[in-house]
Amino acid sequence: MPTRSRAVDAYIPAAPTFARPLLERLRAAFHVGCPDLVERIKWGVPSFEHHGILGGMAAFQEHV
Repeated sequence: MPTRSRAVDAYIPAAPTFARPLLERLRAAFHVGCPDLVERIKWGVPSFEHHGILGGMAAFQEHV
């Protein structure tokens, strides 16, 4: 069963304004690609896992 993290929910609105739509789009793409993945915060950024880490995303001052 897919799991959406409240920590990831909080990470996205805290990111710079330009990055928010990109982060939402990346998050959605991870869930489309692997509906059973689990979201976590690792090393301070969102991580997507299913039998190990599939990927992650992060927002910085001028890039995602």
